Order: sequence, then structure tokens, then C-alpha cells
Amino acid sequence: MFFSPLFADSQIAGYWLIPDDENDGKIQSAALIYENGGKYYCRMLVIYDENTGKIIDTISKPVERAKAIAGNPYLCGRDFIWDLVFNPAKKRFVGKVVDPDTGKIYKCEVWYNAQKKCLVVRGELFIFGKNEYWPEATEEKLPTSERLNPENLAPNLLLQNAR
Repeated sequence: MFFSPLFADSQIAGYWLIPDDENDGKIQSAALIYENGGKYYCRMLVIYDENTGKIIDTISKPVERAKAIAGNPYLCGRDFIWDLVFNPAKKRFVGKVVDPDTGKIYKCEVWYNAQKKCLVVRGELFIFGKNEYWPEATEEKLPTSERLNPENLAPNLLLQNAR
């Protein structure tokens, strides 16, 4: 089967739910992957209450801060994955991700898994890594009021000097 970067682009861009592996896979947040200048970025949109599943933090009314990042910026409204570019040899997008709880930066790979119908996000340090499986964000879990127009976005990194 022919695999092109154009096909890959359409597979990772969009709205995704981020489960919490340490809390039985309950949805902890939602994010948007968007393109800017030939690279892809992932912006935190909302954070959910781990017990009720209700939205408790949004880009319009940010609450939670990244305590391990200089300046303690808000999490919602910031990009925590950046500079994703397509690597044809791996058939994946490769970039960087920051852990807002520790401030550590990791290599990041992102690809769409058609069988599981989800985005796979892999953070790596050296050869060790962990895959997360992000389902698509439906209107039920991420209302229209919390969605952004990706065409109007410019990078807004959680970690300003991570480049």
C-alpha cells in the first residue's frame, strides 16, 4: 500500500482525548493537534475531573498550572508537544514533548493506528519509551465551545525555551 505524508497529515491532525494510565484509563484531558509552518503541535484544551469526568479547566478559564515549568504557566492553551515532522523511514511524526509535572523533555513519536482507531503517542528517553493511545474527541466529550480553529493558531509552547 502506498503511504504518503499527505495521508499521514490528515490522520494526526484533530481533537484527541488523553487517558490517564495511572487512573484506569479515565480521560484526563483533551488536546488539539494542528499544523503550522509544516510542523505539528499539540495544544492542551481542557482538563477533566478524574472522579466525575466533567470539564474543570479550559483555555477560556485556565486554572491548573505546570508547577515544574519556569513561570508556572497555565496548562490549558499551551502546546506540550512541538516540532512534529514526518519521518518517512519510520512512517511516524517525530518531535518533542514536555512532561509538565517534571519539566523533562522527551523525544516524541506520533502516528495513527487504523486498527485501534486512535492516535499513538510515544514519549522516549534513549531507547526506553511508553505508548499512550488517544481516542478521537467526540462532541459528547469535547463540546464545540472548547474547540479552536486550527487555521488561526500559532505555536504557544508550555516550555518557552525548549527549542
